[in-house]
Amino acid sequence: MMFTRKKYKTITLGILMACLTILLFGCAGGTDDPGISQEGLSINLISPSRGIPGDTVAIHGVNFSSEAVVTFGSHSASILEVSNYKITAIVPEGISGNTPVSVSLQGKASNSLAFLFQEMETMELADPTIFLHDDTYYVYGTAGGGGDVNRGFLVYSSPDLRKWNGPRGVNQGFSLVKENSFGDWGFWAPQVFEFQGEIYMAYTANENMAIAKSQSPLGPFVEHAVLTGPTNQIDPYIFFDDDGKIYIYYVKLSGGNKIHVAEMNEDLTAIKQETSLLCIEATDGWEVTDRIRVAEGPTVLKQEGKYYLFYSTNHFENRDYAVGYAVSDSPIGPWTKFNGNPILNREMIGTYGTGHGDFFKDKNGEYRYVFHTHYDNSRVQPRLTAIINGEFSAASSQSPPVMSLDRETFKYLLINN
Repeated sequence: MMFTRKKYKTITLGILMACLTILLFGCAGGTDDPGISQEGLSINLISPSRGIPGDTVAIHGVNFSSEAVVTFGSHSASILEVSNYKITAIVPEGISGNTPVSVSLQGKASNSLAFLFQEMETMELADPTIFLHDDTYYVYGTAGGGGDVNRGFLVYSSPDLRKWNGPRGVNQGFSLVKENSFGDWGFWAPQVFEFQGEIYMAYTANENMAIAKSQSPLGPFVEHAVLTGPTNQIDPYIFFDDDGKIYIYYVKLSGGNKIHVAEMNEDLTAIKQETSLLCIEATDGWEVTDRIRVAEGPTVLKQEGKYYLFYSTNHFENRDYAVGYAVSDSPIGPWTKFNGNPILNREMIGTYGTGHGDFFKDKNGEYRYVFHTHYDNSRVQPRLTAIINGEFSAASSQSPPVMSLDRETFKYLLINN
């Protein structure tokens, strides 16, 4: 058959238009995933294809419906959303390696694709604190692996408390370094908070307390004040009461570690020493499982007009390091220890050395407690960073609200590789 130039152009144009139509709308029936086969139930992409339990993934394919079931190996996934061409699901707990993923519907199963398990490092910060700022969480603590306890404080960030990025501080991962602040050694137990439009850090160095400030959670934090006293003192926690008064809870190293409280001046540069009072010392059986009497790591919450002072007891190297609390009608006491103490210990979690943490509220307004544990049950260092959910019960006419921690929510903080 002979073609004229005009006929050739017409045929070529027709072919081009057909190809363009296929590219834009797909084959027979038009899909939002051009080029995917319409024959049978199938998957062709998992995004992201690498992660850990709890991650949200999109599974792309064809012929899905609301009755579809997604499995990662032998574990069923929770499904958030389904269309004909995409399923949004949550990676189930229980997977620990590279896992085949498939979709089944009415007894028929799709092909499978691999979901790659993301190996992550467990965070190694002791005495940790978490600060929520501009929709991002920041965690600080006494340095462990990759950090220098005699240099300053590392900082990591996370959008969701699950995967942490960093260290991200402006000085090689550090948010505070000794060149800009008080102290030469022993940078311990930071607390980070916002005050009058600036970000402050209360911390320990040289077995004394100091305060630094910054314009960013990543630092650099620079010296603001050194909080001297009649004896060495550590573990500062600043509390802002509803009446405008500012208090500092801290540990005096004299005759054993004992928690005290005092008023601060309005610019956070000095402790009003004449207001210092003893709050807590280790006396109960669970608080003294060896000869060393330690009460430390204070953090304070106010709930329904009551003040809750949380603290850790026993030496941090002791497997019985644990957390309890006391209640008062006043920020300065007297304090009544909760008769259900400890609320966090090795029997509850299954690992040694649980303690010295800080409460914070997450983006949903729920309480979380971040703390450290021993590396494992045969080794103390480096200590690992963990988190657990907390909740106050309703008050009754006989007792104030009770804080309890949910052991099922215990998990370690993981660093994104």
